[in-house]
Amino acid sequence: MFPSIAKFFTLGALLISATAPHAAAEILDWSLALTNLDSDFSLGSTNEITLEYEIGTGRSTHEVNIFTKGCVNPITDIDVLFNSEVEGGVVEDVQKLNVFLDVDKSALFGSEIWTDATNSLELCVRVDLKSAKNG
Repeated sequence: MFPSIAKFFTLGALLISATAPHAAAEILDWSLALTNLDSDFSLGSTNEITLEYEIGTGRSTHEVNIFTKGCVNPITDIDVLFNSEVEGGVVEDVQKLNVFLDVDKSALFGSEIWTDATNSLELCVRVDLKSAKNG
């Protein structure tokens, strides 16, 4: 009786190990690394903040969300618009994702993202990489 139980467990383990690599193979490189942050708040600027990321190749589908400090609440009292673009490979298997933020400079002082005590702008930019399946 013991050999038949051992065969059952061996077969179960083979089925699990045979299906696991296929599921993992569908997810390619999910890396996301902030590589640069630039700002330009001059009078004529339209992209006051530029965030540069390196992302895994093939992850050109992404979602950008802007929040107040703490990354929970959306910004409600000032317009912070954004656009983004993905460039070709920086190095093998890595692409460049640029996120451009356009801040309404006329409404910045006194807004929920401006801190008077430190004269600084504080906000959260969340970048989510998406697979082709969840788009």
